[in-house]
Amino acid sequence: MAFSIFNRRGFLFGTSAVITTTLLDSCLTKTNDPTPAPGSTTTAPGSTTTAPGSATTTAPGSTTSAPASGKGVIAAWGDSLTEGGLGGSTPYPTQLSTLLGRTVNNYGIDGQKTEQIVGRQGASTVTLSVEGNAFKGTTPVKVTAISIPILYTTGTDTRMVTGTVAGVPVTMIRTASGDVANLVETYTLTPKAASTTSVPANSVFTPDDAVASKGSVQILWMGRNDVPALSGVSALIDKAVRYIDAPARFLVIGVPPSLKEPKSTANYKLIDSLNADLAARYPDNYISIMPPTDAEMAAIGYTPTGNDRTDIANGLFPTGLHANDVHFNTQGYQIVVNRIAAKLKEKGW
Repeated sequence: MAFSIFNRRGFLFGTSAVITTTLLDSCLTKTNDPTPAPGSTTTAPGSTTTAPGSATTTAPGSTTSAPASGKGVIAAWGDSLTEGGLGGSTPYPTQLSTLLGRTVNNYGIDGQKTEQIVGRQGASTVTLSVEGNAFKGTTPVKVTAISIPILYTTGTDTRMVTGTVAGVPVTMIRTASGDVANLVETYTLTPKAASTTSVPANSVFTPDDAVASKGSVQILWMGRNDVPALSGVSALIDKAVRYIDAPARFLVIGVPPSLKEPKSTANYKLIDSLNADLAARYPDNYISIMPPTDAEMAAIGYTPTGNDRTDIANGLFPTGLHANDVHFNTQGYQIVVNRIAAKLKEKGW
């Protein structure tokens, strides 16, 4: 059965041949997680967007594929590492959906920091004020202040999410102009039905995706865009975990260093410290992001080059498994997916 999904640039692609049944059996019957870094404790292994400048609006989390199995929906929260699609790569939620035959909602948005992701996920309260302090029928009202810009992205892509403010179901739309260094964002709210309800200053906005995903298995992959200011990331992830319906079913993926951040760099050391902390906080729920083992690369049919071996020695995912300095290509994400799948099997989720 083929599954189709839109990638982060709005192009449709098929994913039915990404991972074979043989690979599925392999990754679900054995653990290939790399050896953890000293001092760390590791365990075995949306959204559709528009091209910059486009006026089309879409909703985070709208990219789902495959009918839900008896084990239910998986919610993948994160930044561009989750959203995927760079360099034509197949996003990891798409690959995971194909591999498991389950619905995997892609709640990744390019460029977001942990606070913004956790705001969309529901753990951090988002408050806002609107022009005139009231709705005006079905006319969009401008948001004059928002505590967490939950639809921020690095481009001028138009973003959309539904939710509730002052008891009124609304659609939030984010537009932007300028370049990354001088980005100007505009947020509006449009009631789904005509309303003149008062909207007091600093009213709470509750995203529908956050409510719908509370009982799902959640995969939390965040922190890359906070580098080097990583001091508050663990606490925010703790909040995200506490928000999930008990007993919380979740996995936390470590932050990958970029190809420009080998072991000798200050950023690598900061990232390594954060990952060790996450592994210690969530010893049974942590997914290592350390370089792949020979067995893991063999499982996806990848033969490392000499340069790849140098990367691995420097604590990095090989260049050949990257789409650019930070983001993985389809095979690189396959390594991550195999680790996730093995952990999900281990936990019976």
